[in-house]
Amino acid sequence: MKKIYSILALLVPLLTYSQHPLEGEWFLHYIETNGIKTYIPNTTNNQPNIIFTSEVSNLTSNLILRGLSTCNEFFGEYTLSDTAEINLASINQTLAVCSDNQVSTFDSNYLSILSDQTPFSYVLSNTNTSLTLTASNGSLLVYGNEVLSTPRFNQQHTKLRISPNPIRSYIDIYTNYPKQQLSYSIYTLSGKRVITKTISNNKINVSQLNTGIYFLSMTSPQIGKRTFKIVKQ
Repeated sequence: MKKIYSILALLVPLLTYSQHPLEGEWFLHYIETNGIKTYIPNTTNNQPNIIFTSEVSNLTSNLILRGLSTCNEFFGEYTLSDTAEINLASINQTLAVCSDNQVSTFDSNYLSILSDQTPFSYVLSNTNTSLTLTASNGSLLVYGNEVLSTPRFNQQHTKLRISPNPIRSYIDIYTNYPKQQLSYSIYTLSGKRVITKTISNNKINVSQLNTGIYFLSMTSPQIGKRTFKIVKQ
């Protein structure tokens, strides 16, 4: 009987957990400031996004977020309230150099809005396919659960795949363009970079990493940046 109660105690959290509709990956469609919409520049290969994970920070007990702008990645935390508000905290970004002024301006604007320390209000569409975050200054970040229907972004999201995941020693890279142009970095959940190298023999060696969750960021002229969550066993 004690065994049955023990099993039920383990199963109850799994049965009662309900995913919040905000959780998951949201692709930025445009920024609106003072009534003016700004769309993603055509000169970037990146599809800006934000990913609200269900993972919890060991230090603060906040939920973890990550994402991509036009030339930089960002990491941080978030909390949700019962009043359709979301608090973004501890937003850290990489320090990449943007390809041109237009891309740099969009990158700076997006990350500046996300770094607002006051709560955002959010609105989900009835079908949970679009999300609007409103900052305290009235700026809007409008997302969708799919990338924009442009050939550039659709092509980008079909070029790169990794396997296996979870990983013990090596990650295999599957792509249809020259791998010698592909570099990668691996980050901890807190945003600390632990590895930066170029692809060798279609594989990435992660055997030296401790067990845990990491972000793998790969970069090339063809795809810009792509980020994957990986689990090291």
